[in-house]
Amino acid sequence: MRRIIAGVVIVIVIVLILIGVSSCQSSSNKSALESYASNVNSLITRSQTDSKQLFTSLHGGVSSTDAVRTQNDINKIAQDAANVLSSARKQSVPSPAKEAQTNLVEALQLRYDGLISIAKQIQPAVGSSVSQSAVSTIAGDMARFYSSDVLYKLYTVPELAAALHGANAVVGPQGVRISNDQFLPSLSWLTPGYISSTLGVSGGSGSSSASSASGPLPHGSKLNSVSFNGSALQTNGNTIAAKPAPTFTLNFSDSGASTEHNVVCKVTVGSVSGQHSVAQLTPGSSTNCVVTLSSPPPAGTATLTATIEKVPGETKLANNTMSFPVTFTG
Repeated sequence: MRRIIAGVVIVIVIVLILIGVSSCQSSSNKSALESYASNVNSLITRSQTDSKQLFTSLHGGVSSTDAVRTQNDINKIAQDAANVLSSARKQSVPSPAKEAQTNLVEALQLRYDGLISIAKQIQPAVGSSVSQSAVSTIAGDMARFYSSDVLYKLYTVPELAAALHGANAVVGPQGVRISNDQFLPSLSWLTPGYISSTLGVSGGSGSSSASSASGPLPHGSKLNSVSFNGSALQTNGNTIAAKPAPTFTLNFSDSGASTEHNVVCKVTVGSVSGQHSVAQLTPGSSTNCVVTLSSPPPAGTATLTATIEKVPGETKLANNTMSFPVTFTG
């Protein structure tokens, strides 16, 4: 009987030790996730400061005589964005927040890349001989900011919240706060026309009226390029992560002689697709359309088809579509 009692006592002690260890591990995981969330908030706050400085410098208009100073200012902002990105990469990441961390770093990388590019383009965009190509490139960089907001708000935030909930942490005003700020203040910045107007420049030498052997087309669109994370897709093959659902940037022009409204851009991969619309595009101008697939495509090799859908009165559709071989990784 004494042996039985001793055995029971030992079992109880072991169980209590295991419960204590489990409780300590749970508390440690919760504490680590809360600390990580606090670091993420700090990084996003710093990134928002970069956003405010950038758009404050652009909103007042930039004269050709101020272009060098503005370029230097944006380079300083880009340097701070590089520091934010470096801090994000170096931080300690709890295992449940790995996916949130991956998307956070990618979002901050997009912001840094966009700032560096805008700094390079600002002088030709506002110079005495305005380059519409530079303005269009800046619009593409604004699309990077938009993509970064998609990655952060639709992936990092919910993934981090799920990890915190899994550790029994309270998320929200009464618990752990997760910043939901975005870098791009308005979708208007995705259009070259708005950028030109805000910078105080005219159409510039890079723009031209669409024409053909028989003269201008009454209506029409031309798809110029398709890019992912700032890199143009290649016809000889591309490798893209399937998760989260990828976002693509379609650059296209109004190749006709009429202003087009509600132009629909679409990306299709097998049975998965996504679309977005551009409210207005004037003859000869170009813009970017950002399209996110409705869900992650299946892993493996597939054909990605990007299309600017037919507008009323358009008859020539040969340059509305581009297709690319893409290998989606799990």
